Amino acid sequence: MSDTITHPSAAALDAILEMSALLDREEAAFAARDPQAAAALAEAKADAATRLDAALDPSLAEDPQVRAALADLRPRITRSERALSRLAQATGEIAAEFARIRKRHSLSGTYTAKGMASEPAQPASGPSHHKVDNSY
Repeated sequence: MSDTITHPSAAALDAILEMSALLDREEAAFAARDPQAAAALAEAKADAATRLDAALDPSLAEDPQVRAALADLRPRITRSERALSRLAQATGEIAAEFARIRKRHSLSGTYTAKGMASEPAQPASGPSHHKVDNSY
């Protein structure tokens, strides 16, 4: 069994290519309007980002191949972050709308535990000024 020594720039380029391939898959998922497929890549992207961070040694700052590959990768990561942020925002808005609709259509507070109609809620401005004559 022989151990292979990998040049730092080769390890960095491999990590960049791995992240790029994941971004390709994510972009394809967004283009296909498949947010579940894009979200399924989150863990793999986090792992790839960890490997990329570990592979980017400060001594590689002057390596033209690494610099060029990173220059290509940065805007793609930024686009990915924006797309995922919009997806998270839209998901939150949809969840809030479902909660609002569910509350509007529920019978919560309409009937008591014994099935009797509950008292109507007082208006937000305070008690009603209209009095009902119950003296009969």
